[in-house]
Amino acid sequence: MFYYFVKSERSPREDPLIVWLTGGPGCSSFMGFAFENGPVIFNVEEYNGSLPNLVNNPNSWTKVANIIYIDAPIGTGYSYSKRLKSYATNDLRSSKEVYQFLIKWFADHPEFLSNSLYIGGDSYSGITVPVLTQEISNGIQGYLLGNPVTDRDFDDQAKIPYCHGMGLIPDEFYELTKRSCNGKYVNPSNEQCAKCIDLVNECVSGINDAQILEPVCFYIAPKPRGDLSGDHDMIVPHISTQSWIKSLGFSIVDDWRPWSVDGQVAGFTRMYSNNLTFATIKGGGHTAPEYRPKECSAMFRRWISENPL
Repeated sequence: MFYYFVKSERSPREDPLIVWLTGGPGCSSFMGFAFENGPVIFNVEEYNGSLPNLVNNPNSWTKVANIIYIDAPIGTGYSYSKRLKSYATNDLRSSKEVYQFLIKWFADHPEFLSNSLYIGGDSYSGITVPVLTQEISNGIQGYLLGNPVTDRDFDDQAKIPYCHGMGLIPDEFYELTKRSCNGKYVNPSNEQCAKCIDLVNECVSGINDAQILEPVCFYIAPKPRGDLSGDHDMIVPHISTQSWIKSLGFSIVDDWRPWSVDGQVAGFTRMYSNNLTFATIKGGGHTAPEYRPKECSAMFRRWISENPL
């Protein structure tokens, strides 16, 4: 299994250790390393025929934490096997492979055994990170998920209400679709419902579903899809995550309120029992640190310090 390990720029022996799993499944950890919370980012400039340049990321999470970025499952990025059957994987098997990787990694790096351990990831990692956390169980300080896939019924069900709430479809489209589908948008139960869902999908087909305010790059993907924590993500809308959390039945201990960075509202948050915090990143996309790096860095620093947002 291929990985990047970046020591904390502050105090490697004392700062927490984060295991970061990129989503997909099958997206390279280089995405997190160079586009989200890693130590370097691409210097965005007009193409002049040369190779792109990397620059230091001022909002890197490695300024306050050690991070292992892992290419998982096998076949992702530079992770490979000499046995063909190793590529036939699933969520449980992938999580167990990462668990075995960590056992061997700590054997080679025992100086980090006393560091606080966190598991993090985004998108499809909403499935694998909790499984890995459960596999390790003892010694885990906590886990963090950004725009996570949780349950397809919640995630897919949320798209149409989200489109309406964000002003992407009019009241008439929404009311007709809700009425025709009886409020259930997964697996249409009748022809009229299917037609309405097709109408909505056609209406938003030109929208970048990973960040609805950003342009679509037609040269790369004529029909972009989201195999990549923000409130402008249409792939896994924040309202689906809220619905999933609500289904857990946890009581609210600190109700909905804004949280700020540099005196400006950065999003909204709510804290539940069992030490669960939900937070939105205002203006963030599917990979929130890519679109709102400063706000996500501030959120992360407060979270690992066990301070309220």
